[in-house]
Amino acid sequence: MFNIKLQNYIENPFRTDFLKELEADYKLCRNYPERYRKKVGELSGLFNLKGRAKLMGNLYPIGFTGEYDKTTHIIIFGINPGYGKHNAEEEKEKAKSWRNYVRFRKSAYKSFFKRVDHGSRYYRAFSLLFSGLLDGYNNEKGTQWDIFQQHITNLNLLPYHSRAINLPSKFSIRQWYYLTHNLWSMINFVLNYKPKLFVFDGKPWYGLLIKHRLIHRYKKRRIKGMNIYFFTIEGIPCVLFDKFFSLHYYGLKDKDRRIKIPKIIAKNYPTLFSSVK
Repeated sequence: MFNIKLQNYIENPFRTDFLKELEADYKLCRNYPERYRKKVGELSGLFNLKGRAKLMGNLYPIGFTGEYDKTTHIIIFGINPGYGKHNAEEEKEKAKSWRNYVRFRKSAYKSFFKRVDHGSRYYRAFSLLFSGLLDGYNNEKGTQWDIFQQHITNLNLLPYHSRAINLPSKFSIRQWYYLTHNLWSMINFVLNYKPKLFVFDGKPWYGLLIKHRLIHRYKKRRIKGMNIYFFTIEGIPCVLFDKFFSLHYYGLKDKDRRIKIPKIIAKNYPTLFSSVK
């Protein structure tokens, strides 16, 4: 399988601490809300995000959800957190302290998402994928949120909320630098915990990794209106969906998510998912 090494692509400016950057954003939002709103507004301007896609500078950032320090976790790389009816309750928990923020985000699947019966289309779609991919998933006790707590961490390329997202397919130098900085910051962070699999979800990841040739050698498989790319980063197997996995408009059905796509992934990574038939 094709592999890339971080040192081939990053210089010292990219070697940053993911949690420290997130903590700095958190404290900026908590202690200097006007400066935080200005920063988030400037980032919306950098990517020309308007309307529903404009980033929200009045909410705390969400860089991660899940127990990132659990070994063998699957890491989903999303684009940014959305906005919904449960955000107000989340904000109260996150506002208490940075320590409480980290504790809350690490346990959010089981302690919050499960309690409020979160109706996330994004997580429902991935629940179907993992039910077909993880050995014993359907036999484990609890809801999908208990399973996510055990197996999944989600990281966001942009940690700021919006009601929609629409990044360009081709990036300017400044846009590319910002996104690449965030990408390697996240990857360097989770590599410490020996994750099992990286999953990149959505067209912006295709633009950044494939179209901009950070990944230039890969395998590709097409299913209906979506391409799935396979490669490795620092020895970690990777799956990239070039359309958002939770959307239906390109013909993908729940049966595809639960049966066909897990089989395709298992075929490419048989030692990881030997139980999938």
